[in-house]
Amino acid sequence: MVSLIVFAGLSLVLQYKVHFDLPSLRERGGLKTQTTAPDFQLPDIQGRPVRLNDFRGRIVILSFWATWCPPCRAEFVELKGWMNAKQKAGQWKDIALLAVNVEEEPTVVKQYVERHELPFVVLLDRQGRVGKQYRVRALPSLYVIDPQGKIAQFQEGYHPGLGRTLDMVIRQLRKRQSS
Repeated sequence: MVSLIVFAGLSLVLQYKVHFDLPSLRERGGLKTQTTAPDFQLPDIQGRPVRLNDFRGRIVILSFWATWCPPCRAEFVELKGWMNAKQKAGQWKDIALLAVNVEEEPTVVKQYVERHELPFVVLLDRQGRVGKQYRVRALPSLYVIDPQGKIAQFQEGYHPGLGRTLDMVIRQLRKRQSS
C-alpha cells in the first residue's frame, strides 16, 4: 500500500512538471524581451559589413530565415507587402528590416533575393554564429528591437497576420517613445 501511494505521488509530481512547469517559449528559443539585443556584424549580399548597432535610434525588425524554408517564404510575402505599404504611406523612416539568412551559400541567397525582389537588407550568417547568439531554434524567427536596442517582441515561426502584429508593436513603441 505504501508503495502504491509513493508511486501515485511521484506520478502526480511528474505530471505537474510536464504540464505546468514547461519552459516558456523564450526559454526554448529566442532571447527574453526587454533585454539588450546583442550587437553583431555580418556581410550583406554584396559583401559590405553591416552592424546591428548602426540602426540604433530606429525600430529594427530582425528576421532569421533560409531559402529552403516554406514558412520563411510565406513570411517574406507578407513582410514585402507590409513594407511596401508602409513606405508608400511614409511610415517607414524610423524602421529597418534586416533579414539574416542562416547558413546558406551566398550565391543561393543572392539569386533568391533577386528573383523575389526582396526590398530588405539581407545579411549572411554563414556559420550560424548570430543565429546561435539569438537562440534561433526554428525558422523563421523574428525579433522587433526598439530604438534603444532592447528586444520588444520575439516570434518563433510564421503566423499569418504578421503585418497587423507588427503594426501593433510599432504603434506601442512609437507611443512609448513620444511620451
